[in-house]
Amino acid sequence: MPTQLQIFEDTELNKALKTWEASESNKGEIFTNPEIVQFMISTMGLQGKLLDKNTKVLEPSCGHGEFLVAMVQALCQEIKVADKKPSVNQLRDRFRAFELVETNIQETKRKLENILIDYYTGSEIESLLKFWLINKDFLFANVDQEFSHIIGNPPYIRVENIPKQILEEYRRRFSTMSDRADIYVAFFEKSLSLLEKGGRLSFICTDRWTKNQYGRKLRALIDNNYNLDLYVDQYEQNPFQENVLTYPAITQISKSEKCGTVVVQNIKIDNNLIDNVQTALKDHRPCPPYISIRNDITNGIHPWLLGCVDRLALIRKLESNFALIEKTGCRVYIGAATGNNKVFVVDEGFEIEDSRKIPLITSADIRSGKIKPSSKCIINTYDQSGMINLDHFPKLNHYFQQHREALSKRHIAKSSPKNWFKTIDRVYPERAKTQKLLIPDIQDKLTVLHDAGNYHPNNSIYYICSNTWDLHALKAVLISGIGKLFVETYTTKVASGFLRFQAQHLRRIRIPEWNGLDLEIRAQLVTAGEQENIPLAKKLTCKIYKLNEEESELIGD
Repeated sequence: MPTQLQIFEDTELNKALKTWEASESNKGEIFTNPEIVQFMISTMGLQGKLLDKNTKVLEPSCGHGEFLVAMVQALCQEIKVADKKPSVNQLRDRFRAFELVETNIQETKRKLENILIDYYTGSEIESLLKFWLINKDFLFANVDQEFSHIIGNPPYIRVENIPKQILEEYRRRFSTMSDRADIYVAFFEKSLSLLEKGGRLSFICTDRWTKNQYGRKLRALIDNNYNLDLYVDQYEQNPFQENVLTYPAITQISKSEKCGTVVVQNIKIDNNLIDNVQTALKDHRPCPPYISIRNDITNGIHPWLLGCVDRLALIRKLESNFALIEKTGCRVYIGAATGNNKVFVVDEGFEIEDSRKIPLITSADIRSGKIKPSSKCIINTYDQSGMINLDHFPKLNHYFQQHREALSKRHIAKSSPKNWFKTIDRVYPERAKTQKLLIPDIQDKLTVLHDAGNYHPNNSIYYICSNTWDLHALKAVLISGIGKLFVETYTTKVASGFLRFQAQHLRRIRIPEWNGLDLEIRAQLVTAGEQENIPLAKKLTCKIYKLNEEESELIGD
């Protein structure tokens, strides 16, 4: 029997859910194109199986019913061909579709009624839809059965857009939803737990979790308990009914013994592809060149490396023979985020205490590939002991008080009200004065700029300092193609094919020990970096990594 506290908590949670449902905030509703729906239905083995009494299908977040409508259409076609109509009781457990937003449920219901009207009476349809459509948050719903097939497009909602009380409960219930994991990670976890033995799950979803830090627990869960049957890269394709900033992938997972993965690389979905993928899934042999069979995708918490086999072999060779960049005396840092650049970024002549102003470089200042001289400064709210005492800086205190309301609304201020004026990240004056390599985040290629010690990087810039490597020489190695090779392997692409050059990916780069390099090679690397001579940088890099001709071609221009 639930306790009084549990009843109260459930009531409060329900109130929060209803408020969220009724709000106009983003619920991650991005709907799937019909050809993608058909591909997923076919490749997971549902085509022709919807009349089978053992078929039980779950759609965890049905939206406007793209998947459910297509499956009910297919069911009715099977009824027509078989010329035998199942009873309502026989079909009541065939589908379960959850949806938080009530208006979406009504839209889906209307579509299904129009399909079923040729086969069932109004009362029969009403009875069926009562079982099939459930207006609840799937992640909180009690689901008392297992399913042979689970299919859909789980919502994609950033953690900051989920009400705090609901987010905390999600994290309490789902162990994979750690760090900054988006809500779709929990949809994977709960859905996988509802698969019957031999059952299959097919989701189309952003591919970020396959490589990013927040996806590590989900990757481990799949590797330990399931088989990754199929991975379809949708890079540069358009599988949704609107444009999205991240690239999605179709991921099919089964509750079965390990038997390898069919990998499909960036090709348009059509009937011919469906036939080829079905053959590959059945026979476990590749057909055309864009399909491969891999046995090394899932590996505990480690990122899924799905690129060109030859490039992956080169990555593994380099990882076996060279140290991580931060093991060689280099450090990768993240530029400082403030939470309100309009307040914390000022001109060098701004009237506050000079000791609080640190020269700043932003991504806009290096967008051209060169460092544009900047007169901007970031306000430093720290000293050697920690947070400054504002009373000791009357000009700064007066300025901050003018903006206190805006600064206090930031998440960092709410979590530490006493220090309402602090920046999100600490600013380090000594790093501003240290020479460093600047790397802007979102780029189509790796851009590396040398700062002699003039600026502190702002957010969206990552930077490397070193007490061993000459930074001009390190720049030469990075721009040779080696840097992009590692980042491209471990990151995911965003809109227009741009890459994320984040710290977690830059730290994957492997380099030799500086002291282990020949003195002449060192001098030539320095020259290549200073002159941004990419052909020379590549030639020297291939030499120090001992790459053969074929491997040299793989690191690009």
